[in-house]
Amino acid sequence: MTTIMNTTVTTAGMEAADVMGGLLYEVLLVLTFLAGALFFSWLSSQRSQSSASRLVAAKLKAIEHDDTESEEERKPVVRKVVERKVERKVVVQQVPTAAPAPKRANRNATRKPNEKRLAADMYRKHNQQICAADSAAAILRFVGQHSAQMNEVNLATALHRVARWTKREMDQACCALREQREWKLLLSLVEAKLTTFNSQGLANGMWALATVRVNTEDHASLLAALTAEIEQRLARSDFAPQALANTAWACATMRYRPVNMLQLVEQEAAGMIKQFNPQDLANIVWAYATLGEASPVLLEAVASAALNMLYDFKPQELSNLLWAFATVKYKHSELFEQAVPVVVMRANADMLNPQALANISWAYASMSHYHAEVMHALLHSALNKLRWFTPQELSNMLWACATLRHSNVQFMNAAVNAILSDVGRYNAQDIANTCWAMASQRCGSREFYRVLAQAAVAKSTRFYPKAIANTLWSFATLSLDEPELFAAFAAQSLEQLAHFNPTDLSTVAWAFSIMNIRDEKLLSAIADAADARSDMKQAAAETIKVAFERLHFDRSVRAEE
Repeated sequence: MTTIMNTTVTTAGMEAADVMGGLLYEVLLVLTFLAGALFFSWLSSQRSQSSASRLVAAKLKAIEHDDTESEEERKPVVRKVVERKVERKVVVQQVPTAAPAPKRANRNATRKPNEKRLAADMYRKHNQQICAADSAAAILRFVGQHSAQMNEVNLATALHRVARWTKREMDQACCALREQREWKLLLSLVEAKLTTFNSQGLANGMWALATVRVNTEDHASLLAALTAEIEQRLARSDFAPQALANTAWACATMRYRPVNMLQLVEQEAAGMIKQFNPQDLANIVWAYATLGEASPVLLEAVASAALNMLYDFKPQELSNLLWAFATVKYKHSELFEQAVPVVVMRANADMLNPQALANISWAYASMSHYHAEVMHALLHSALNKLRWFTPQELSNMLWACATLRHSNVQFMNAAVNAILSDVGRYNAQDIANTCWAMASQRCGSREFYRVLAQAAVAKSTRFYPKAIANTLWSFATLSLDEPELFAAFAAQSLEQLAHFNPTDLSTVAWAFSIMNIRDEKLLSAIADAADARSDMKQAAAETIKVAFERLHFDRSVRAEE
């Protein structure tokens, strides 16, 4: 019994101990949780206070370095800093609240404006106004009003823009421009500041003078200064392809021949020819051909570069390229052959104007490079444009047909009508070329040649030896009796006989013999001129001998041994 009771008591005690242990464990958990919450709350508070203190300190520091803040604006911030440091029991020395230091003046308000920037702005505005001007006269007025405030860029722009505007106007406008006081002022300003121009500005200056067609003698000083400055820049290889091409083009247009400068331009161009575009290639080769200064080195370089981009050439550029090679008689068969499909395509697409048609046909004929497809395409395209051809362009096309022996009856008949309606505008060279071409092709009516003969007599004093010989040959070949023409040309031949070459001398003698016109004074002069020449070929001497025999004129002619 006693044992049972002891067991019961022990069991009850153990149960009570378990209950108490569980309660204590729960209490400890709650206390741990509360302690953690309090800790994190305190930590957050400390971080917030620290952040606020830093913000206030930054504000105070900004105030101390900013003299524009007033004393009243400083006090609240100082007070907040002191209060927070007191709360953290940190001793902080109070910032004095004495009278603030005098405010420093705003540097930006008192600083003088940047003179260079103001000048740059002014020059830029000047350029904008020059480019916006709607005429050459407006630009010159601007120059007259602002000449003292223009830099080299303004001057170069003004000169270039005046030339561009003048290019659109008539010759009378160019003459009037050259007499204006503002124009002369502009040129004097340009000359005074040439040393500050860049290479493009120098090239544009040359281009402008050529475009306005200035008299090279009247502006010798300016051209000499330009030339000297360009030569210095060329020595430093400071010119771009376009500047080189424009400089050469300007010299050719003005017929201005600064030999040393042209040689430097040619050397520089040949060395960088791969950088030239079609327009630059056409312009530079045209310029040197016009001046008669083209060297084989430049021509080969231009041809090599052009062969890779012929389809990129515009019609005018292509005609100028071919014309240049034909003018200097530099035979480059590959260039002319490779150009055939390009020429045909342009002609069939009606993209060639009268000048291009005439130049290309003349070039192929001059180089004796006959291609039937080319001539057919050119003549077909020209048929619809004959009323827009100048006398020189039409006579050159007729000359090309005759030289290449390319027959096109439709074109020849249309050309006859065009010439008859416009013969008054034909000069001596046009008349001679037309007569020779039409006679070679046996084209044209008797009335057509009578009109040409009358035009030739009226302008006989303007015929030079070759034109005289060709015209007389034409009428003699067709056995057309025009006494006034032969009399007028006999007189002109006597005056110019010393300038006739052997072939022309023999042609004149042959023509008079065919027409059975025995002008003893002329025949004696021809014999004397032939004997005086050391280059009289056997063929020419034989022709003169036969002509004299036909006219029963007893005079021998010595031939070159």
